[in-house]
Order: sequence, then C-alpha cells, then structure tokens
Amino acid sequence: MALTFTTDISQTVLLDSYVNNVVEFESDNASDAFKCTINIDGSVFEITPNNNTFYFNFKSVFKSLINDYFEDAIDVELDPNDLTTFIKDMSQVTKALTIDFVVDFVNGTSETASRSVTLLQSSSNFQDRKKREILKLDSFAVLSNLEDKSNRTFRAVYFEGYPFDIQVYKNTPGNVVLTNKTNLLDVTFNLPNKVNRIFFSDAETDTTLEDVLPLVEGTNQLEFDTGDLTTVLLEKRSGLCGVYLKWKNNFGGWSYWLFERKHKVERKTKNLGFINNDYQNLENNNYIKNIGKTSFDTYNIGSINVDVTDQELVLSILESPKVYMFMGVDFAKDETTDWLSVNLDTDSAIVKGYKDRPMDVSFDIELPERNTLVL
Repeated sequence: MALTFTTDISQTVLLDSYVNNVVEFESDNASDAFKCTINIDGSVFEITPNNNTFYFNFKSVFKSLINDYFEDAIDVELDPNDLTTFIKDMSQVTKALTIDFVVDFVNGTSETASRSVTLLQSSSNFQDRKKREILKLDSFAVLSNLEDKSNRTFRAVYFEGYPFDIQVYKNTPGNVVLTNKTNLLDVTFNLPNKVNRIFFSDAETDTTLEDVLPLVEGTNQLEFDTGDLTTVLLEKRSGLCGVYLKWKNNFGGWSYWLFERKHKVERKTKNLGFINNDYQNLENNNYIKNIGKTSFDTYNIGSINVDVTDQELVLSILESPKVYMFMGVDFAKDETTDWLSVNLDTDSAIVKGYKDRPMDVSFDIELPERNTLVL
C-alpha cells in the first residue's frame, strides 16, 4: 500500500514559488485516514482528509521560504585580467528542499511519501506557464524573456555605458564557453553557483565585458555551450541618454531599460498646515506660523517605437515589486549609492495593441519624499 498522488508536484522543473502549487493524494489502505503531517524544511503542517483524499496548496509556504532578495545593492569591480570579477552569486532566488508526507490511519498504521523540489523566486500566469518552465536537470537557462516560439533562445538589450548584467541558472557548477556567433569570438567563464549574474558593465568606460568578448553594434548572437546550447540575442545600443531603470522581474532576476524619450519632472507639494499665533495686539504681523510643506518629484519618462520583441520586457515593470532609478552618470563608475529606490506611479498601460507593431510607452516614476524645512 502506498500514497497515490492524483495531482502531484513537479520534481523536474524549477517551481514558481509565487503561484499555486497543489497536491492531492489518497491511499488504498483499508483503514480510514484521519490526518496527514507535512514537513517542509522544518515547518510542520497537519491537514485532515475529505473522504480519505488530502489536498494542500504550497503557495503561501513556498513564498515564505524564498521571500528575500527584493533589494539589489551589489557592488561590482570589473577587472579584465580576472574573469571571476564578472560573475556574482545570485543563488538566493532558488531553494532546494525535501517535502515529507506522513498519513496516519485509524488502525494505527501510517504511510509515507517524499518529494524533492527546487523553488525559484518567480511567478507565471496561465497563458505563459508552459513556455517559461525551466527544467531542474537542464544544464543551463537564462532568467530573461524568451524569444517567441522558442524554449532555449532569450532576448535582452544592452545600453552601452550603463550598468548591465544577465542572470543564468546552471545545474552543475563549472565552466561555460560563451561565444559571440556574430563575430566568432569567445570566452570561458567559471560559473560556481546555481544562479549567477554575468556583468557586462559597471558603467566604467575602460572595463566592460567587451574587453574579453567584443560586441557589435546591433544584435549579438551569444551562445552558451554547456551541452545544451542556449542563445541570448543581445542587442547593443550606443549613444543614447535618458532615464535608466532596473526592476525585479517575474523570473527572479533583474531587468534594465533606458527610457530615451525626453522626460519632464513635476514637483508636488503639500501644505502641512499652520499654527494660529493671534495672541497679541493688532500690531502683530506674524499671527500665522506655517508648519512647512512636504515635497516629492515625479518623473514622466518614456520610450518611442518600442519594438514588438521588446515590449514584454519593458512592460514587465508594471508588475515589479521593486524599481530602481540610476542616478549616476553613464560611462562613469557605478556605485551602489547610484541606484535610488523609486515608486512606479502608473497603474495601467496598453500591453498589446490591435496590431503587432512598435508602440510608445510612458510611465510616471515617483521619487522619495524630499527633505524640507518644517517646524
């Protein structure tokens, strides 16, 4: 006799930890079951059956186990003579664990089962759930936007002179050959972690990935050879300026975009009130004392003619829980203090037009409250 899972949890893919992960199971034991104890990474839950069938949704548990790494304050010092400086650990967005099930029956017997799963700090939706699965046993995957109708080709945009990295999953630590098929040049990186950040630039003019792997203007076909070939179609864009943002994406990593349209800044203020000081003769000309004002700036930013292939990337900012604005200068060394946490103040936007064609996008970004003189 054994537990039978009519709805099982996958042990072969990286599980999105922010969606429903449901199990339903039962037993052919002749005795009635009266409880099941579920042990998840030291947390214990007891559930009761409905007609000897058990149901459990792991969503809230998985979220609590992998709810860190929503802030990014990594400091990068790239050195072309030391390739390890281009690689940073980001394994915090994954977690491997074992789930133990123990079902107790009224006759004093019990049955057990276990599942070994790996979580990814990610989310997905019904309409795109299949195309974003990352197999746990895959040698390699990229935490980025997939090319349409592909499961091993990804797309990204690199704005020259600004900080940028891509995030990759590697099942087994070790070397990976990265080849730019556009110019047939390559470099070998050691990726020691489950999830690694490969930095292309920390915004320094004299230290970028191009010192060890030159890129061409336009699209670069970057091929990662780890047994399974994985391709990143990286578009390099130069000579642009604007408002540069990064944000936490649904894949567990970080996305970047330069909003090049000329932006405007609006300052909003609010009066905190006043104190009535009318306690003297009519000669008093200071009978009202203003407490002061609060103030904050809102940036209206945008991009013009965003290509269809980039729209999913850019519009993913709408659902991001964490957005940063780059306050540094392009082609100047990036510091952790150059990234300012901001609030996206846009609650709706068109995510797909009537026709598949380029479209303009715009957002309002609210900066933290300014320091002002108050009583």
